[in-house]
Amino acid sequence: MPIEDRSSLFSYSQCRPVVSPCSNYIAFIHGSKLVIRSTKSLERIRTIDLSEEFIKVVQVTWEHKYHGKSTKLIFDVEDQSVSVSVEEDDIFGIDRFEWLPPGSIPEETAYTGCKQIAIYSKCALLMKVLSLDQKGGKFHVEVEKPLSGIVNRDDGSHVWFIASSIHGKPHLQQFFNEGSYSRRIIVSELPTGVILDNVLLSPSSKWILSMGNSLSGVKFQLFLTAGDFLSTGKPLLSYVSGADPFGATCVVFIDDETVCFGDHLEQVHILSVPYGFDEVETLIYQPIVENTTVFRQSSDGCKYASRPSPFSITYLPDLPMERKGIKLLRCIGGQYIWTITETMPTTLFLWSRSSETKHPLGIMVTNTKIVEVFTPNSVEPLAIVVSEDSISIWKSQLEPLSFPITLSSDLVLKGAEIIVMDSNYVQLSLWTSSKHFFTVDVRFAGVKQNIGEHMEQDESLMRRGSPAYVDDSTRVVELAKAVQQNEWAQTTGLQVDDTFQGRAQRLR
Repeated sequence: MPIEDRSSLFSYSQCRPVVSPCSNYIAFIHGSKLVIRSTKSLERIRTIDLSEEFIKVVQVTWEHKYHGKSTKLIFDVEDQSVSVSVEEDDIFGIDRFEWLPPGSIPEETAYTGCKQIAIYSKCALLMKVLSLDQKGGKFHVEVEKPLSGIVNRDDGSHVWFIASSIHGKPHLQQFFNEGSYSRRIIVSELPTGVILDNVLLSPSSKWILSMGNSLSGVKFQLFLTAGDFLSTGKPLLSYVSGADPFGATCVVFIDDETVCFGDHLEQVHILSVPYGFDEVETLIYQPIVENTTVFRQSSDGCKYASRPSPFSITYLPDLPMERKGIKLLRCIGGQYIWTITETMPTTLFLWSRSSETKHPLGIMVTNTKIVEVFTPNSVEPLAIVVSEDSISIWKSQLEPLSFPITLSSDLVLKGAEIIVMDSNYVQLSLWTSSKHFFTVDVRFAGVKQNIGEHMEQDESLMRRGSPAYVDDSTRVVELAKAVQQNEWAQTTGLQVDDTFQGRAQRLR
């Protein structure tokens, strides 16, 4: 099975590269330039000169897909001379921003797709919504002291929520997205004493869950997203637990009837909505596991091998409680749960809710810290795992596939993003601790090894030895160095180095 590199190293600065939701483009900052490339050919599509002087970009965000495409993006820079950017607030500054999805009225204006941008000031003092169709750049929605980000309903109603504090009391505000503008339709005051840190919608958008962490533990309240329950601010259900004084570390809906959360005790609690938030199951983690299939990555990172039970997992026993907890919690298809704990950062756990035992269904242990996990919604559990030095593909209880990635100068992978994926193939964007990124293709099925080269002709000054002026694409990375046979196909290794550092001469 081949893993194919489709790029040389590209250098970036400031914020990480960002793939568009339509998977067609990748945008990144290099110096004072915004560079956009095609994810298919890696050809440079556009270069935007931000400023003649040094500026700082803190966020790049693509719009939501519209008719299968994403064509606009926004970025925040600390320079008022850049007219295409969102300028920083004179007093408080911009903390972050996000696009609102296309609205209910497909009115033809100067813009298509997303037309509204929500901008959050620093210190959580104000959220304002800007319409691209509004002349003069005025804001048509203002929410003081936002407590959460925008939560969009997925039921086609074009309604979005945000939690806020009004006169010191928590509220849920509901808006209708008309396309170019949003209008406020309901403001619901929540009961006195509720600490509201975030809100979460159920998969069908039927329920909205308010979450609060306090010194007294975890607090949840469940509301119906339509009708009198939300307008009067009265919750249908409430849940309070004082077992963990620091509160929940992550919360997800498994389905409309089940809520799942992790805590600092490194336990996962499963609550039933029909049974009044009764706790129906608890997943408990131990560094020594029994009656579980364990796959351990080999020292060279080229393969995994099954280990006999009991198996002792390397863990960090001396972490203070506030730094412990469930750091990753994913629920797929209402049946499978993927988790990682802070004390066992190299270990991915797979649980099955239908299992009659209280043990994990399977465990995968990598050599280095796991930095990202992708869990597509499929019939069988599938995880694409990126650690600091490898990519692993784990399907159901089969032996995982392993692709070691060697970086020069003791560098490590810092993150990843999926560009495109289907049942047999995934294309990833990976970035390193040296602020370089590259893309790789991984095929799951038994396809013949196919290593392609990509060379970009760039006649800029950096070809004569000066530093890269926009970004670099100078040599193809050699792949498929090691090959193994397993239940699926073959695996290969990936060698990546920094072209310029690798060729630099030592000063005498």
